[in-house]
Amino acid sequence: MKMQKIEGINVVPFIDIILVLLVIILMETSFIKTNRVSLVENQITQEGQTLKNEISLSITEEGDFIFEQTPMSLEQIRNRLVLVDKKTPIAIYGDSQSAFKQFIALFSLLKELELENISMMSQQQKE
Repeated sequence: MKMQKIEGINVVPFIDIILVLLVIILMETSFIKTNRVSLVENQITQEGQTLKNEISLSITEEGDFIFEQTPMSLEQIRNRLVLVDKKTPIAIYGDSQSAFKQFIALFSLLKELELENISMMSQQQKE
C-alpha cells in the first residue's frame, strides 16, 4: 500500500469554525448594553468657587439634599432640574461621610433627566 502525498491543507473546516465563532460573538455583543456617564472636568474659579451658571448639589452626612445652598427633597430637585438646559454644568459635592444610597438616588435622577455635564467634587483630607 502506497501513502499518498499531501499536497495542501483543507481550510474549509477552519473557515466554518471561524464563522460560527464570529456569529456567537456578534450575538453576545448585541445583548450587552453599556451605560456610560460622561464626567466632564469641573470649571472652577480661584479659591474653588464654582462658576455662576453651574448648579451645585450636595449630600449631607444625614442623607439630606442641598440644591444651591437650599435644603430640598429629591422631588423638589427633580422639579427644578426639569427646567434646566441639558448641558448646564452640575457639580455634586460630598465626602466620605455622605450617604451613598442618597448619592445613587441623585445620580439616577440626573441620568433619568438626561443631564450631560456632571462633575463630582470631593475634598481631600489633610494630614
